[in-house]
Amino acid sequence: MSAELPTAGGAPSAQTGGHGGRRGHSRLATIAWIAITGVLLAGGGLALLSRGPHQGAPHAPRPAAAGCGLVPCSATRPASPSRAATPSPVASTLPAAARTIVPPRVPASARPSPKPRPVTLPPIAGFFNNAGITVNADTGLGNMDGSGYSLSQQALAAAGVTAGSAIRRDSVSFTWPAVPPGQADNVVASGQTIPLHGSGSVLAFLVTATWGPASGTGTIRYTDGTSTSFTLTAPDWFQSPPPGSIPMITMGYRNGPGNWQQASRPACIYYASVRLARGKRLKAVVLPDISGPSPVAPAPALHIFAIAAS
Repeated sequence: MSAELPTAGGAPSAQTGGHGGRRGHSRLATIAWIAITGVLLAGGGLALLSRGPHQGAPHAPRPAAAGCGLVPCSATRPASPSRAATPSPVASTLPAAARTIVPPRVPASARPSPKPRPVTLPPIAGFFNNAGITVNADTGLGNMDGSGYSLSQQALAAAGVTAGSAIRRDSVSFTWPAVPPGQADNVVASGQTIPLHGSGSVLAFLVTATWGPASGTGTIRYTDGTSTSFTLTAPDWFQSPPPGSIPMITMGYRNGPGNWQQASRPACIYYASVRLARGKRLKAVVLPDISGPSPVAPAPALHIFAIAAS
């Protein structure tokens, strides 16, 4: 084996120079690769620092946009659609009838008032022919006795009786006339036939008399065609109640013509009753024929305000 020695002066031979050139090129490539790797690592560290301490590790890198280098550029990302401009998929698919519509509030003053319930009047109401009750300030609308006197609405109210009031005695319940003052509110007994329904043991009356007392004979008719007679009596309305009578309403005064009140004696309405045949149903009552339908002073007249069977 032979070896080649370098020439004088340290200059390499052509063979040595060829090997030395290849080695130098390899070293430069390695240095360049290390430099590029360092740049890349340095860029990654800056990106981590820019995320801040609370953003955690980066996700998988996105593909770089053109013209932005290695790090994706936000200026080239597609803009996200505005959330407010995107219609709700639920609301857009609901039919109009299924959407809730809140009606406007209507003021209480603009709401329609409830319709009053119809009042069922007793059969006797259809036979009222005398205005016996007035207000104190307008007594001219009534004339109970033929001389311009009448019962006072205010005195009745003070006794606990108003239009439509229930008045009870034992098992009997009356309905006080449900009419305004100054209108017909009682029947002057003059032989009228009043249809009745029901049954019971007694037929009762709320009565009084003007220029009285007043008394007469009436008839009770039953559905089986039979009938019985009875006597109906009422004390005078503006006297102290006589012994044996049953006053149901006692007022402190009565109204006189010219809007004045007479309080020298009480004004009274009385209870009267007759027995009914057992097991029979009522058809009608024929009132006593005591006077004409319009009272005339000083003739007695009998006034009936209510009838009830029990």
